[in-house]
Amino acid sequence: MGKMIKRLSEWFGIGGALFIFPLIVITIIDVAGRNLLNKPIPGTFEISEYLLVIIIMSGLGFTQRIKGYAKVDFFIKNISEKSKAFLALFTTFLCILI
Repeated sequence: MGKMIKRLSEWFGIGGALFIFPLIVITIIDVAGRNLLNKPIPGTFEISEYLLVIIIMSGLGFTQRIKGYAKVDFFIKNISEKSKAFLALFTTFLCILI
């Protein structure tokens, strides 16, 4: 079961990453059309929102599995490992509540 979840999260991560290129292309075409031809592509904003949702949501499982979330250790680098573990547990619990 663990290998299947690992493989599935990797495929979703790769699949989500593949949507970055269409997002870039549609944004460039829309900006160029708006600035050069004064004709933006209708619905580009909504399409970009949907693509961002796909990119972010499909990569969440992979990111969580490799513990690749963004963290800033500026404030906690000088505290004990036990305190770091407690803070990690506490912040995880807060995220679950939110």
